[in-house]
Parts: sequence; C-alpha cells; structure tokens
Amino acid sequence: MTRNTEGRSGEAHAALAHVTRSEILNYLKDKDYVRAGQIAEDLGIANSTLSGHLKVMKSAGLLVSRQQGTEVQYRANLSTIEDLILSLKSFLTR
Repeated sequence: MTRNTEGRSGEAHAALAHVTRSEILNYLKDKDYVRAGQIAEDLGIANSTLSGHLKVMKSAGLLVSRQQGTEVQYRANLSTIEDLILSLKSFLTR
C-alpha cells in the first residue's frame, strides 16, 4: 500500500464500521452493477437511508457507480477492498 492509498484505506475502515454498509458490500461482492433501487429492495433499506450509505461508501472508494439512463448502478470496487485486506493483514505481521 502506498501513502496515496493510506487515507482511502482509513476511510474504508470507517465506512465499514456501520453494519448496514458491511451488509451492502457483502451483497455486492459477487455482483456486477446493480441498481440502487434493487439494493434497497433486496436489503430492505429505505431509499433515503441507502443513498447516504452509498455516498459514504463511494467516497471511501468501496464502490464505483455508473449512470444508465435515469438509474444509478453500483458495484464493489475490488482494488480498494484488496488494499483494505492487505492493510488488515499488516497488523498480523507487526
């Protein structure tokens, strides 16, 4: 991990401290782009609540999004997740 990714890793740790965000990431881990409305429906989260969580997760680099017509779709950002895993592994070797 480089110094440029250390800040983002910290944001990712903080973002995942909320159980709902962990559930969202777990839901998206093996899916390609999913509509925000579908995430809300499948996880039973109000759209307004989900919007806030998605914003935090995207800012932390955990998610990427794309616009498809009037819909916003999300998927897990595997490179940030891999960096997060590496940073957690480093605690074991200290």
